[in-house]
Amino acid sequence: MLYFAYGSNLSHAQMDSRCPGHRPVRKHRLSGFRLVLRGAANIEDAPGEHIEGGIYEITEEHDEALSGFEGVPTVYDKRWFDTLDGPILYFRMVEPHFIPPREGYVDTIEAGYRDWDLPLAPLEKAKERQRQEYGITA
Repeated sequence: MLYFAYGSNLSHAQMDSRCPGHRPVRKHRLSGFRLVLRGAANIEDAPGEHIEGGIYEITEEHDEALSGFEGVPTVYDKRWFDTLDGPILYFRMVEPHFIPPREGYVDTIEAGYRDWDLPLAPLEKAKERQRQEYGITA
């Protein structure tokens, strides 16, 4: 099964602890969305924009573990988008709302961006939106 990470699960260290044996596959650009931080990472519809993330190969056991970590079905739900490789799983907040960020959360996302060699500009924009919306400077 393929899984698209765009938030803290971009971090190889975090995925190692949550899903031992997963395999990073490739970077991926998902069009029509932008990264937002409501304390926790989410994506929202944004025509003309895109987010970048990483695709992992995971097992059904990893899927179950990630669903638990992501609070499915209360906080996030599971969704899929289609590619030439087949459907790819991702998580999206059920009802976008603000969750106070835990200490170091955004640092974990940034580490993941570096792990995947992704441009930091989308994360910086999301941090700025979070600061403007909620007065948080994480």
